[in-house]
Amino acid sequence: MKIQFENINVPESQSHTPRALTDLPPQFQVAFAEMIQAPPKAVRKDLSADVVWAIFHAEHLHSGGALRFLDSYRQWTDGEHVMISAYLEVNGHVRQVFGYGRELIDAYISALNYTFQTEITLIQYEERRVRQGDTLPSIVHAELSDSNGVIALGVSVHVDASIATLYAATRAFERLLPTCGGHPRSPGLMGYDGIGPR
Repeated sequence: MKIQFENINVPESQSHTPRALTDLPPQFQVAFAEMIQAPPKAVRKDLSADVVWAIFHAEHLHSGGALRFLDSYRQWTDGEHVMISAYLEVNGHVRQVFGYGRELIDAYISALNYTFQTEITLIQYEERRVRQGDTLPSIVHAELSDSNGVIALGVSVHVDASIATLYAATRAFERLLPTCGGHPRSPGLMGYDGIGPR
């Protein structure tokens, strides 16, 4: 990833978020530290907290890939399992997917697996508040693995912890698609994919 440092502009509304970087688990901190060492030393020594956050945002939070969660979902429960309906953008096309699992993130990953014909599993995920307060964002990190044992990390910051969880899972899942050969199946009836209520 090439960062144009002179063009980085961090909105004032995100000024609290660099604190979230210190809440990342060790594997995220190591991976991000290695990535940020890529620029020449002359550039590195002048990195401010806002620039570091801008790099982190571009690398981990920006949804500019072929797979995007569109911030829209519904969930149901039978008391033991969760069913989810979510909207994604896949290669520029909006698709509604369905999944089923023990928790929201399990159901969502099952929907992604069905849609992309993959066998990606959740290793772990964790949610933390950036700071105390109901209106302040949560940071969620998710660790997924494909059937070959390749691991990918995803992270998201959002005021809604459930949405942050789905964003983080999406980012990790997208990172694994090139390694596991996943590709979207043709949309089903009325564009529905996966299992669950129709």
